Amino acid sequence: MEILFYIGITLLAIGGWQAFMRGTHSEVISGISLILGTILVFVGDWHAGLFLVFMFATWFLLMQIYRFSTYHRYFPIAALFLIAYAILVSILLQKFGFENFIWWYLILTAGFLLVNHKKQHKAKLLLDSLPEEEKEHRGEIEKSFKNTIKYHLLSSLVFILAVAFTFFYFAGNVSLPTFQGFQTSGSSNVGHFSNSIDFANQATRVSNSGGAFEQVADEDIRAMVDYYRQALEEARKVDIAKLNSDYAGFGDHYRDEFMRGAELFIEGYEQSDAEKFLQGQVLLDQWGTWFTNNIDNIRKL
Repeated sequence: MEILFYIGITLLAIGGWQAFMRGTHSEVISGISLILGTILVFVGDWHAGLFLVFMFATWFLLMQIYRFSTYHRYFPIAALFLIAYAILVSILLQKFGFENFIWWYLILTAGFLLVNHKKQHKAKLLLDSLPEEEKEHRGEIEKSFKNTIKYHLLSSLVFILAVAFTFFYFAGNVSLPTFQGFQTSGSSNVGHFSNSIDFANQATRVSNSGGAFEQVADEDIRAMVDYYRQALEEARKVDIAKLNSDYAGFGDHYRDEFMRGAELFIEGYEQSDAEKFLQGQVLLDQWGTWFTNNIDNIRKL
């Protein structure tokens, strides 16, 4: 699955590059690469796939606001819309569980806007190809281009800074965000632990989405099981001894309550064993209580 994820990322990079090329077949290559890349990313890591869809959708809407913000007369009002939109994007990043992708969102968005900014400079070069009858208006047209370039840059700074400020203001302490399996050796233990907790939190969100006294639908339970499978996959890569050395009992609680609870939850569902299913929920609740009571001390490590 992991190889499909990286192939998908490669195809997306090719598709994005071709989107800015002027070749005869660039548009076709770009479309095919982006579609195949998105599908493969979904197969390899569906959560990352959802993030990419979210990112592309927010970029498209951002460009609609840019139609007004790059025109100097409308910039003050459009800037307010940009800030409001940035706040909405930040809230949705957290709402959809994309907290660990925030740096990817900021870096990729900045890169996308930088490419767009360079395109504005290229458009300015077209002034030299103006017909003779239009060259008398060159000064006016050149001024318009300069304003567009300037306000495009200002719009980009406003949006990027607003997203970053809003996200970190509301999120507080955020772990280093990475794609699944995309950590350096020095942070791999923290990365795998963080990923496992993120997947478990996704399962909890599904469980809480139906209301306090409503029975959880079978399709929601299946979604929770899938999240716990992914959480276990990450948890099995964590060095338990290292957690214990960092904080007394940390690794033991993680292994005996979080990991064992997730295993029993999955087995109980797959085997239609209500007792195992309940034991898993109890252990996961015990882990949640211990982790909540000790998280302040763990963060100080």
